[in-house]
Amino acid sequence: MRRLAEWDIAGPYVPPAVPKRYEALRLLVRDHGSPIGWVELRNEERALRPEAVKAAVARTLAREIWEAGLQRRLCPPDRSSLRNVLVSAVVCTRDRPEQLRGCLEALLSQTYGRYEVLVVDNAPTDDRTRDLAAEFGVRYTREPTPGLDWARNRGWREATGDVVAYTDDDARPDPGWLAALARAFAAPQVACVAGLVVPAELETVAQLLFEDAYGGMAKGLRARRYSDHGGPPTYRISGYGAGCNMAFRRSTLEALGGFDPALDVGTATQGGGDLDAFQRVLESGATLEYCPDAIVGHLHRRGMRQLRRQLLDNGRGFSAALWAAWLRARGKERWHVTVEYW
Repeated sequence: MRRLAEWDIAGPYVPPAVPKRYEALRLLVRDHGSPIGWVELRNEERALRPEAVKAAVARTLAREIWEAGLQRRLCPPDRSSLRNVLVSAVVCTRDRPEQLRGCLEALLSQTYGRYEVLVVDNAPTDDRTRDLAAEFGVRYTREPTPGLDWARNRGWREATGDVVAYTDDDARPDPGWLAALARAFAAPQVACVAGLVVPAELETVAQLLFEDAYGGMAKGLRARRYSDHGGPPTYRISGYGAGCNMAFRRSTLEALGGFDPALDVGTATQGGGDLDAFQRVLESGATLEYCPDAIVGHLHRRGMRQLRRQLLDNGRGFSAALWAAWLRARGKERWHVTVEYW
């Protein structure tokens, strides 16, 4: 298994404790908060010495470090958005207070100044989630109809922020998550932002397989902006982001009519609601930005049976989202959807 840790090269390196049960240390390297790469080191005393770690980072990520420094000097981040935008952080959950507690602890540790936290309790069977929300002093609402997209729609309708950010109860947002999302929305043409999803732990074989063999949930460490600029839409729906780390302008969700309640957890599709929303943003002519500075850690499934179920659900959700896009498409655009499916 792998011990996960981080190091921002703008500050001193503090060696993390790496117990013997771990085969290696996997280090997320940042530069002034921005992630630039991963470095993995064997769990051996010589390999984990600070000078050895620094040498491995410099050797492995030399180009990324140079590019990050150049980008910072030539295009400093626009922090004007940090003064005005109210962000609503929405967590959709159902009967998992033990998972939700960790998520709320992370959300209440955000560095961003103007935000609210809203817990949407989806068809609960007890009051544990309501009691936990009261313990943390965050807003709480119930959505009686089962289904993740029903809960997501309840979230943006109850939210008071101009930007609505979504995460899951098994996610652990980085302290700078909301601040990074707010900066991305400084560009007026950006209607939707998706962020980087990294593993919150790699403690089991199933988690390691999901992250390394399947590819995890990350979409890379480079910022990208997607827009069709009035041309034919593209249908690379699996490449934009993930539902545990996405944000929309409230006006965008209103224009789209929200999320499709026929999709995602709680329906026969078991997924695809986030992918469908990303795709409809682009089909509307708006712009979607992938912002790796907005980081969320995700607790991958720990058991092999859970992993197999997740991969099956991911496939079903992907197919359902593409099928929905095919039904919306007209003429030769349906051929483009079909090509993406295969």
